[in-house]
Amino acid sequence: MSIESKLDQALVSSPVIEIDDSFKGFFVSDLHMGVGDKADDFKANASLCLDVLEERWHKGFRIFALGDIYEFWENSSIDEIVKTYPGLCDLLARGTDRIRGNHDQSLILPESYVLFNRKANRKILLVHGHQGDFFCDEGYPLGKFVSKYIWRNLQMVGLKDPTTAVKEKNPKKHEWTRIAFHDWAWGKKQTVIFGHTHLAEADPPYYWNCGSWVGNGGQAVVMEDNQISLKTFI
Repeated sequence: MSIESKLDQALVSSPVIEIDDSFKGFFVSDLHMGVGDKADDFKANASLCLDVLEERWHKGFRIFALGDIYEFWENSSIDEIVKTYPGLCDLLARGTDRIRGNHDQSLILPESYVLFNRKANRKILLVHGHQGDFFCDEGYPLGKFVSKYIWRNLQMVGLKDPTTAVKEKNPKKHEWTRIAFHDWAWGKKQTVIFGHTHLAEADPPYYWNCGSWVGNGGQAVVMEDNQISLKTFI
C-alpha cells in the first residue's frame, strides 16, 4: 500500500484519544535507545532527553513517543536497553503514550493514534512515519536483516541504505517520504505529527515532523493553548 493509503487507513482505524482545549501535548520520536556502546546514537543525548521529558511531565504535558523509541535493529533485547537507561525507560513506560516504529516494530503497542477535539471537530493523526515504506513496514523483517548484516558492506562501496529515510543516508527516499506526507496533510487539510526522517520541520497548520534525539540535541512538537509549535533542545 502507498503512504497515502496507509495514512487514510490510520485516520479511520486508529485508537482515538479525546482531548479538549486545555490539552497540553509533547511529541518526540526517534530516540533509538541502545545499550550505551559505540553504536548507540542516543547516548550523548540521554541526560538531556530525560531532563526535558521529566520537566514537561511535571508541568502536566501528556507525552507521546512516536516510534523508534528503542533500537531493536541493532539490539535483540529490551532488557539491556532498560539496564542502560533505567530512569528514562521507567518514565516512558509509566508516563507516556507510545506507538511503535520500524525499529521497535516487535513491541505490542499501537502503530498510530488519533487525537480528537470534539468541540472543535478537529483530528490530529499521530504516526511514526514508516507507513507505506516496504522495507520499514510490511517487509520490515527483511529491512532489519539488510540493515544489520548487509548495509555496512553496501555503504563501503557508496550505495545508499535502502531501509532508511534519513536524509544523510538516503536522500531520495527521504525526499519521497516527506513530500508524500506533506502533500497528504495539505491535500486532506488534516494535521499529522510524525518522525522517521530525523528532520524536524513544519508547514503549519497541517504538517509537523518532530525530528529525532540522535546527533546533537533533540526536537519535539509541542501543543498548548490550541497552538502547535516545533522546539529544539540542546
